[in-house]
Amino acid sequence: MLGKTYKISVKISLVKFISDNKPSKPKIQGNLNIMVDSHSDLTCSSSSTTAPDYYARLHPLSYTWYVNNTKRGETSKTLRVYVTRNHKYNQYSCTARDKLESDRSDPVEFNTLYTPDKLKIFPEPRLNINDKLTVKEGDYIGPYTCTADCNPPCDITWKYKVSTSDRFLDVASTGLLDSQIVHRSIAVFRCISKYDPDSGFKKIESIELDVFCR
Repeated sequence: MLGKTYKISVKISLVKFISDNKPSKPKIQGNLNIMVDSHSDLTCSSSSTTAPDYYARLHPLSYTWYVNNTKRGETSKTLRVYVTRNHKYNQYSCTARDKLESDRSDPVEFNTLYTPDKLKIFPEPRLNINDKLTVKEGDYIGPYTCTADCNPPCDITWKYKVSTSDRFLDVASTGLLDSQIVHRSIAVFRCISKYDPDSGFKKIESIELDVFCR
């Protein structure tokens, strides 16, 4: 009718459709180059491929961690690991879940860094009751190989000292000590291991000689 105004109220509901696609393939981040006997935090990073940001903030993803394909009980985004030498070959991976579970992340491994517990000399010298190697003057000893289990590899050298001096002299720049002719003045051969990440670290294994004349 003319002269009359009508108000029409219309309600429009906007529905944001959230599909059930699985989250993105996670990536693991964290400090993988780490000294043993310390902690490292690994983070599993993934995101929803369909949900809007506000939904993702209100409904965070849950996570599953695997060590060597064995499922762990943790469901948080971050996994704290106390790293020892036994973790050297462990592989860590994770998945993320919203309504569906993501693909498994690529596995990561720790590059465990450690100093040697001790040095080993092969073949093992046959020492006398005084813990010395009995040898005749003019005879040969060796060859000997000195090894150290450390990561990164240690620098290994051999030195020797004569009985009339306190100085050690270089005799080999690697872990291999070739056959050495023995003089009565030689008192000891020494294997020395140094570890680059720790300039103050040094480990020593010695072969003391008990030299007698022919």
